[in-house]
Amino acid sequence: MEETEQLQTSESQLASSILMYSLQSIEDQKQRPTVIQQAINILNNLESQANSFSIEESIDNVVKDMTDDADTADNDINSNISKLICTAISTLHSLHMLVHRVHVSKYPKPSRKKKGSSGVVWKTLASLVDCTLGKEDDSLSSAVAVLAMGVVLSISSFDDDSSITKMITSAIHHDKRSDASKRGKQKDDTITKEEAVNSSQLVARAVVLGLLRQYTQSVNVNKTSITTVDLQIVAKIESGFAVGRKCRQDKELSLAVGDLLCNQVLVISGDTDYDDVSTTTISKDVLTPTLSLVSNIRPWQHQTMNISIEKLITIAGELDLWLSAETLCDAAIESVQSLVVRAPEQGTIAHLATGALVDCALDYRLYRRADSFASKYYSWVGLERYAESRYLHALDTITKLVKKRQVPIIDKQVERVDSMVQRVSKDLTSTTTSGESQDKRIRGDDIAIDTMSESVREFSIRKLRASNNHSAAARLAKLWDMEYNTDPLMMQAELQKRRETYLQWNDCLGELQPLPELISEPSVLLDQYKLLIDDDKTVIGFDCEWADSISFVALLQLSSTTKTLLLDIPALTTTREGCNALQSTVGKLFSHSSGVHVIGFGCKDDVKRLRASPCVDTVHWFPQQKDLHIKDLRILIAEHSDGSQMKHFGLSRACEFFLGKQLDKAEQCSDWLARPLSPEQIEYASLDAWACAKIFTVLQQKLNRLKQI
Repeated sequence: MEETEQLQTSESQLASSILMYSLQSIEDQKQRPTVIQQAINILNNLESQANSFSIEESIDNVVKDMTDDADTADNDINSNISKLICTAISTLHSLHMLVHRVHVSKYPKPSRKKKGSSGVVWKTLASLVDCTLGKEDDSLSSAVAVLAMGVVLSISSFDDDSSITKMITSAIHHDKRSDASKRGKQKDDTITKEEAVNSSQLVARAVVLGLLRQYTQSVNVNKTSITTVDLQIVAKIESGFAVGRKCRQDKELSLAVGDLLCNQVLVISGDTDYDDVSTTTISKDVLTPTLSLVSNIRPWQHQTMNISIEKLITIAGELDLWLSAETLCDAAIESVQSLVVRAPEQGTIAHLATGALVDCALDYRLYRRADSFASKYYSWVGLERYAESRYLHALDTITKLVKKRQVPIIDKQVERVDSMVQRVSKDLTSTTTSGESQDKRIRGDDIAIDTMSESVREFSIRKLRASNNHSAAARLAKLWDMEYNTDPLMMQAELQKRRETYLQWNDCLGELQPLPELISEPSVLLDQYKLLIDDDKTVIGFDCEWADSISFVALLQLSSTTKTLLLDIPALTTTREGCNALQSTVGKLFSHSSGVHVIGFGCKDDVKRLRASPCVDTVHWFPQQKDLHIKDLRILIAEHSDGSQMKHFGLSRACEFFLGKQLDKAEQCSDWLARPLSPEQIEYASLDAWACAKIFTVLQQKLNRLKQI
C-alpha cells in the first residue's frame, strides 16, 4: 500500500513537471491560472457525466450543460496544476468504470456479438467527450484538459487493462477538426480563435517534448520506480494536435525523436551495422508509435539529423508493420516534394524509402503486397522494381490458380504483365537518351523486362502441362498464338532450349550424381550431414522455401560446391529425436563455433522463419541471434562488385554475372508443403543453395587475385 502511494506521488510529481513545462508556452502568465481552472471544470464535468451515464438513455439527455462556476482562480500555479492532475486521475477512474458498465449492460452474457462491443464503447466515450469539450468556448482550456489526461494516461500505472486505456486514449485524443469535417461542418466552425488554436498546439508540442525527454531519461538511467512513458499515447497527442505539422523542422523535437530512436536501438545512423541488431527485442507497441512520430515530425528535414530511413522501414517490415512503413514513405515523399518544384533527382530520401519498402516485401515473397507498393510509388521505386513486383505477383497468382483449377482467370494475369511491359517500355523510351543507359535499366531482377510477356506465357503453359490440364494449355496457346505440343520430341526440344539458358543440375554437380532426396528421418540427416562437411569444407550455402499458409520453413537446403542436402523441416520437428538431430547439425552449422562460412542470399527472412520453426524440445534447435554466424551474399556482392552492374539484383542475375547462366525461377512460387516434391522443385531448391556456395567461392578467388596484383 505504501509503495503504491509512493508510486502515485511520483507519477503526480512527474505529470506536474511536464504540464508546468508545457504551460510556459502560454505567453500571458496571468492567463495561466484561469486556463487551468477552466480545464479543471471541463474534467469535472466529464467525470460527472461518466458517473451518471446510463446505457438506456441517449447521450443528449444525459449530458448536462456545463456549469461555469466563477471560482476564484488560485494564484499559486503549482497548486492549480496539482489540482488539475488529481482531477485528471479521478476522471480516468470514472471513464474506466463507464467502460465496464457499458460492456456489462450491452453484453451481460457471452454473445457472438462480443467482438463488436469495443466499437460500442468507443462510440460512447467519443460522444461523451465530444459533448463535454464542445460546450467549452475556450479551445485552449479544452486542450489543457485533454493534455492533462494524456499526460496522466501516458505515465500512470494504476490501470490493469491496457486495452481500456488505449480505448479511452483514442476517444480523447482523436482529431476534433477532422471529425467535424466528416460531419459536414466547415473548418472555420471548429476553430473559434486562431490564437487559441496556435497556443494549444504550442502547449501540446511542449507536452510531447517533455514526455519524449522523460521516456529517454527513464531508459538511460533505468528508473524502475517510475512507470515508463507510454509512447502510444504520446503519439496520439502529437497526431491529435498536429504538433508535427505545425512544428516542421523543429530542432528540439527532431533531437528528441532522434534520441528515442537511439534508445530503442532502431539504428538511425547510416554507419551502424544493421546485421548486428536483433529485431526480436523490439516491441511493436514501441515501434508503431515511434514510426508515427518519425512520420509526422520528420526529423530527417533537420540538417543535423542522420536518419537511415531504409533501415527503419526494413525493421517495420520484419515486424509486419506495413501500414506504418507505408506512412513513413508517404511522409518522405511529401517532404521531398515540398522542397523541389521539378521532378527530384534519384537518390532522395523518398527514393530510398519506397525502394526499401518494395525490396522488403520482395525479400519476404509477399508479391501481392510488393506489387501494390510498387504501383502506388511507381515514380519513386524505379522501373526495375515495378516490373519485378508485377511479374512475380503474376507468377505467384498463376501458380495458385492452376492449383485451384481456376484456369479461366490466368489470361487476366498475363494481360496485367502485358500492360506493365507496355508502360515501362514507353517510360524507358521517354526517359532514356542513349542506348547505353537504356541497356542498364531495361533489365529486371531476374529476367529482361522486354521478355516478361513471353516468359509469363511460357510459365502458364508449363504449369498447366505439369498439372495435366492439356485442354486449358492448348486453349491459351491458341489465344496467344503459340505452339502447344504434347509430342515427346517437341517437348525435348523445348527442354534443350531452356538448358542452354538456365543452370541445370548436370552443369553443377555432374551427370553421374542424382538429384538429392528429401531428408525426413533424423538418422539419415546425421549420416548425410557428415558427408556434407567432409573433406574440410569451409563454405556451405543455404536457402529456405515456405508456403503462404505457414510462418516457418517448409524446406531447408544446405549445399557445398559438391553435395546438397534437402531437409524436410515439418517432418523432422515433430519428434524430439528430429529436433536433437537438427540441433547437432543445423544448429551447430549456423553458430560461431562451426568454423564454416554459412552463405545465404537476402537471408533475413530465412533466419526469422528458421527461428520460428516448430520445436518439441525445451531449447530450440536453431541458435539465437547472439550465437548466429551467417554471411549475406547480396551484401558481399554489392560491396565488392561494380555498383553500376549489380545495383539491384537477385540470385538469378548474380548467377548470370558470376557463373554465366541464370537460375530458372519457374518453381519459386511452387507449393513447398506438397509431398512428394516434384523433380523440378528439387532441382530448383538444390541449385539455390549450391549457387550461394559457388558464387562465394568465385568471389573469394577474384578478391585473392586482386590482392596479389
